[in-house]
Amino acid sequence: MASGHMPNAVNTPWAKFFDPANNFAFVDAETAAKVFADAKVDVSGPVITTCGSGVTAAILGFMIERAGNPDWKLYDGSWHEWGQREDTPKRSAAAPKA
Repeated sequence: MASGHMPNAVNTPWAKFFDPANNFAFVDAETAAKVFADAKVDVSGPVITTCGSGVTAAILGFMIERAGNPDWKLYDGSWHEWGQREDTPKRSAAAPKA
């Protein structure tokens, strides 16, 4: 499988959406919105979530909805599928954007 990421993907670690001070419960809507804003992710319009295998991307979708946007979809193939295909564009630190 190739290393890298999908074009225009923005890394937003799912662990940031849990509150260690509150028994690791999900963060509230305002905190979720701040996590996305701090990562420079625009969640105001249509969003596609993805991860390595399609599982933790569900947390991102839940947090996007909690932040007020129900217009999101989860790409369940995620990097596991995308990274194995030869016909999909990939970006890495070593590869310039095309």
